[in-house]
Amino acid sequence: MRPRPGSGSTARWTAQTSVVSASARAGSRGGWPRPSPPSSGPGTAPPPSPPEVPDYSGPLQQELRVVRSEPRQAWHAVTRDPAHGNISGAGYSFHPAGIAGLHRLGGIHHLEVLPAYQRQGLATALLSATARAAGEAGAEDLAVNATPQGYAFLSRRGFTLLGRGKTFVLGF
Repeated sequence: MRPRPGSGSTARWTAQTSVVSASARAGSRGGWPRPSPPSSGPGTAPPPSPPEVPDYSGPLQQELRVVRSEPRQAWHAVTRDPAHGNISGAGYSFHPAGIAGLHRLGGIHHLEVLPAYQRQGLATALLSATARAAGEAGAEDLAVNATPQGYAFLSRRGFTLLGRGKTFVLGF
């Protein structure tokens, strides 16, 4: 695949991408799937922090720029290691208002927890926080691309498989 003239890079993620969706209309009582509360223990971080995340660098910094420029349409949540304050997980969601074809559809991107902090409820807390923000902005459905591991996680929380494919990214 070639980049478009003027673009900086292209990337293609082919890791058996699954597209999953949760619907407030067709799903759980009262709207979004109700995740289990995070477990308590040594690696459990406090609730996600606000968008001011000064220790982020690289590609995720671009997401934070979007969050700050469109605070009613995009949200970023992080969890931190309680002992050191380092980021242990992150998630990004959006609800693009006013875009034809995306009416009431929200999206979740880059939901991830560092390996040392997995299986402690942090991804569930991040999913809950980002989904709630999109829902409060008017999203009735959520879409997310997921790895096979992510698909298993999301399907246990009320998401259903829409299809399998490839995700293409064009960097500027």
